[in-house]
Amino acid sequence: MTAAGQTGQSLAAAPAKGKRRLISFRLTDEEYDRLKGLSVERGAQSLSDFVRCCVCSMLDSRVSWEDELARAMRDFGRQANGLHALVGQLSQLLRYAYQAQRGEL
Repeated sequence: MTAAGQTGQSLAAAPAKGKRRLISFRLTDEEYDRLKGLSVERGAQSLSDFVRCCVCSMLDSRVSWEDELARAMRDFGRQANGLHALVGQLSQLLRYAYQAQRGEL
């Protein structure tokens, strides 16, 4: 049975508008069965649609993850700058206390 027969689509069917690229890869029988079962379980119209949705979801989550990481790094930088300022203030206070203790003020 061909891949087209397994997904219920004809090889002659025109690709959906805007979808011009094709990716092909091989699976073991076990991998195929597991993927097909999951696509049916999730109610996908076809195995191709299911795999495309999974891949696109990973791409979207990666962008989201990278944005979140960049945001976290900016927050970390602001916090580090704030801590640096506090350490400077603490250093001045300690210097003042030390000088006061020695009677240098």
